[in-house]
Amino acid sequence: DYDVNVTARPATSGLLSEIKAADLNKVLKLKISGTINSYDIIVLKQKMPNLFYLDLTDARIVACDYEYYTGYKTQYDVVGAYMFERSTFAEIKLPKTTKNIGDFAFQSSNLTSVTIPNSVTSIGRAAFRYCLKSVTIPNSVTSIGDYAFQGSYLTSVTIPNSVTSIASD
Repeated sequence: DYDVNVTARPATSGLLSEIKAADLNKVLKLKISGTINSYDIIVLKQKMPNLFYLDLTDARIVACDYEYYTGYKTQYDVVGAYMFERSTFAEIKLPKTTKNIGDFAFQSSNLTSVTIPNSVTSIGRAAFRYCLKSVTIPNSVTSIGDYAFQGSYLTSVTIPNSVTSIASD
């Protein structure tokens, strides 16, 4: 288990300064506070193959000009498009400052449970496609993109009255 305070850096991963590269494959549970950016997202997705639980409640995603996925860079308080696609962790707690969850953000990941904070107003297209067993959509969400939960293992979902738009093709 690791509990680290990270400071996003302009040209490298702040996470790598807190956890030795040789130990990255040993991390099963990780709680991050502080700031993270594209470099840290790459480390979480590509360098931590055994990461099972990720708590970002007290972390903040900040803007960075480096691409974490072709054509995509971190933006302030956004879980961006494709950010955690095909990731290994089964459970995540998103930063409490998160405003939006982008298109395909968790698609085809091992994610079974997510904690969405009350600050989130939109869930993008296919954001949780082919994953999830459990989700609670907070009353702050006003829009849900098409195919947001397609192919998931959810047995039921309660859509709050705050949702005024659910896209469809």
